[in-house]
Amino acid sequence: MENEEITSAESEALESEALESDEPYVDVAAFETVKKKKHIIRKIMLGLGILVVIGYGVMTYLAYKYFAPGTHINGKDYSFKSYDEVLEDVNTAYDDYTLTLRFRNGEDTFTKDEAGLKVTAEKDIKRIKKNQNPFLWFTYLWSDNETAGFEFSVDKDALMDSIENSIYLSPSKMKKPEEPSIVFNKEKGIAEIVEGDEGTLLDKFGVFLLCYKAVDERSSFVDIKNSDCYIKPVFFSDSPRIVNTVNRINHYLSAKITYLYGSLEIELSPENIYNILSISDDYSVYLSKEKVRQFVSNLSSEYDTYDTYRTFRTHDGKKYRVNSDEYGYQIDIDKEADLLYINISGGETVEREPEFLHKGYKYDKKKDDIGGNYVEVDLSKQKLYLYIDGQMVLESDVVSGDMSLGHGTPGGLYNVDGMYYKVVLTGDDYESPVTYWMPFNRDIGLHDATWRSYFGGDIYKSNGSHGCVNLPYDVAQVIYYNIEPGFPVVLYWEDEITR
Repeated sequence: MENEEITSAESEALESEALESDEPYVDVAAFETVKKKKHIIRKIMLGLGILVVIGYGVMTYLAYKYFAPGTHINGKDYSFKSYDEVLEDVNTAYDDYTLTLRFRNGEDTFTKDEAGLKVTAEKDIKRIKKNQNPFLWFTYLWSDNETAGFEFSVDKDALMDSIENSIYLSPSKMKKPEEPSIVFNKEKGIAEIVEGDEGTLLDKFGVFLLCYKAVDERSSFVDIKNSDCYIKPVFFSDSPRIVNTVNRINHYLSAKITYLYGSLEIELSPENIYNILSISDDYSVYLSKEKVRQFVSNLSSEYDTYDTYRTFRTHDGKKYRVNSDEYGYQIDIDKEADLLYINISGGETVEREPEFLHKGYKYDKKKDDIGGNYVEVDLSKQKLYLYIDGQMVLESDVVSGDMSLGHGTPGGLYNVDGMYYKVVLTGDDYESPVTYWMPFNRDIGLHDATWRSYFGGDIYKSNGSHGCVNLPYDVAQVIYYNIEPGFPVVLYWEDEITR
């Protein structure tokens, strides 16, 4: 049988028969062995072929469903990665993007999402996947790197929300800009311009536009601090309106006015003048007549002595406190205000007396408007004393008004109204020619009384004058030639004296 093995002996017998016969010899065993080997090889080849076909099919399927093996996009291997995985991973290239905003008062940083940056490589990823032939998957094993470009967009709403939520755009952080101010420099005596605080108030839409541009260009920094996004003041220190106003103010301040108030010199400082000016918020300036008058009124209140109390020390050291509405300094406020207005307006340099309604004889730093030159009359003792430069140069008995007739001479402080030589004093019942007439209280004055032989004592009580102070001729003469109009005359009674 075919399936039975041929023994060695049988094989040898066959070989012997074959040698003896004329037909060729065939080695059946060897043939079968070769046949068997071929069969095995065919099986192996068939198996390998099947495996190759299966492997190819599997790879083709994978290359269809995923990216082909050997696929490199933007330098990274994405073999057998799904479209979604690749797209998501490629899109992470800008995940670290941040946008920093520098403000005048600090910095704020937005993340990619806060900045509204939208990044996708979807278009090119689709292109790469579409162009891959899954049946030729093996050709991509050695393919070049693919480049996927990005498409960018900006989410305006997200960006605006981030800007509005930034602490530096909150009301607590935004301060309105200040307009420049005009201030007086005491050291220089001039007006100067001081730039106001620039503030931190922002135009949100302007900030948005700058940020939008930066995000769109993938810039990581926005310099808000040096941009035009901050709300500016209406004026700056070099604005012509302000410069002109300051120049005008300094013209007024250039006025140099010195008042000669008796022996006292009172200078108007540039600060005095500056305080008289009216400067409005819109940088207009004018010299206020009302303020000029108020300044003069204040000057009058500080320095005037008219109708005020002062203490006079008598020849024997006693104190006489007297208020006089007939003697002292008093500024004519209306006239002086008008004149001062003109002086300041013209930036003038002047040295003069103020316009006075009344003037004393002297004025010094102690507000002493009597000084060391005066006529002192002690009515109780009927004595007169003449002082020149603080020294007593004359002492004399006198006769004052007749007390019995109600003509008593009133005490008080007066000044000599005039100097008259050889006049006739008249009244309802008298005519008295005198050589030296020096009135100080309307029709009451100092004069010689040649009709009298005696002076002093108690004569005034029943044989006094009509109110004047009668003097011996030589005494009246000395006084007449040593005084002048305005010379102080102080009269008092003992009951008016305090020690």
